[in-house]
Amino acid sequence: MVAKHSVMVTPVPDFALIRQKHSTVETYAALIGEEMRLARVNAKFSLRQLGDLTGVRFDLIQRFEAGKGVLAKAELDAIIGVLT
Repeated sequence: MVAKHSVMVTPVPDFALIRQKHSTVETYAALIGEEMRLARVNAKFSLRQLGDLTGVRFDLIQRFEAGKGVLAKAELDAIIGVLT
């Protein structure tokens, strides 16, 4: 008689789906950053002025506007408060 062995199979993550989802988040962040830059320019604020008014370092604002960085919710709230 042959003993049957059960093999536990771990599901393989769908990396294509993960990349697509990550790409979508990056796309939205880039769009928000572009809108923020347009609002800042329309309000006639420099990066440094907006940073001084919000307490957010200007280089973080610059990276976010370029779609290459992230901001904390509190930082976004502060920027939105000044630009609206």
